Amino acid sequence: MRKPLSLFLALFFCLIASPLSALLSDSDPKNFFALLENSSVVVLAKVKSSQVPKAEQRFYLYQLKASRVLKGPQDMRSLGVMDESLTPGEPARLPSEGEFLVFLGKIPAFTAYQALSRQGYDYRLLGGPSGVLPNSDETATLASRYLQTESAKRYAILLQALEGSNPRLSGDAALALAGAGKIDFTGEEIEAISTAILERPLPDAAKVALVKALENSGGAPGVQALRKISDAPPSPAKWAAIRALDRLGFPRPVDRLADDFRHSNDNEKNSVLGLILSKKDSAAEEFVAGVLAGPFAVEVKKTAMDRMAENKTPGYESLLLKQVPQGEEVLRAQAVLALGKMGSSQAVPLVIPLLDSPLPALRAAAFFILTESSDPRAEELINKRYTRDHHGVWEQNQHFYGNTGPARPQ
Repeated sequence: MRKPLSLFLALFFCLIASPLSALLSDSDPKNFFALLENSSVVVLAKVKSSQVPKAEQRFYLYQLKASRVLKGPQDMRSLGVMDESLTPGEPARLPSEGEFLVFLGKIPAFTAYQALSRQGYDYRLLGGPSGVLPNSDETATLASRYLQTESAKRYAILLQALEGSNPRLSGDAALALAGAGKIDFTGEEIEAISTAILERPLPDAAKVALVKALENSGGAPGVQALRKISDAPPSPAKWAAIRALDRLGFPRPVDRLADDFRHSNDNEKNSVLGLILSKKDSAAEEFVAGVLAGPFAVEVKKTAMDRMAENKTPGYESLLLKQVPQGEEVLRAQAVLALGKMGSSQAVPLVIPLLDSPLPALRAAAFFILTESSDPRAEELINKRYTRDHHGVWEQNQHFYGNTGPARPQ
């Protein structure tokens, strides 16, 4: 069945979501350690002079006085730097007073920047707002040590940054460790990573990244650390560790996951449901049947249905079919949508009568999955209903298309 309206809407929203303009810094790294590696110049500097954007430009222009060059020509003392602003009136990113650490890249030889190069502005701020930091002994020392260490051993500097007092540096170090691939950590290093996950006040994203670093390390010590984290109280790092162990060949049995579910709040229960239902076995089917029949929040049950749709089995399909005829309106509608996502042909005869349901959520869910279905029964019914109610075929509906052109063939 043709679906011109849904295709049109999808294209329309993609267009309006696209940025009207882009900056060079949009594709720059934002991680502190990636900036160190990708910058042409890293310096401690002060602003000597600055120029705000002119009416026809969007460039802040700076003359910087370098006090210490961490990366780049060591005799560099004065630098012409450009920074692009996205909107008029956007404040300058470089502070007018005091010393700061700044990451710089070469200005590309594009036509739009050639006049700047002729005026001596050879560099641009790399990474946008992420490319400038207030100077501190910790930041400068860490940057210098990282740059002076050979690539294969830089992970040791990342581990040290993990234990530092700067939240950004600690978080960026965790993300960099996750992206570094396989590292043969010592037992002491694995213990430091585990402690950071379980005890340090790091953001959840950083802790999940450290779990990935342990997974990448492999070996018995890494697996043991992941097991310790998987037995900790509920958290994103715990669920990440359970998934990592599963990928390494050490799956957590459903009975233990069920115990995790019971000890989690509603938001965390959603994470456990994904872990259990991905197993797609009889134990998982028995568990989710109990969830759907139990005294759990509606959102938890809706999540269970979504996870079943993502992990289709005959057992999950059968459980969803049982939810359609009775129960709360919102859950019946969710079951219909989940069956539609599964592409269930068994659902079609159950859903067809719901087109005339007095419950709006059920009518809407039924209409949606029947119009999206490739089942001949659904196509025939929707075409007949449309012709009867709207006196035409989809492409001729003036409410959708303004009736501006001839119908396309079905």
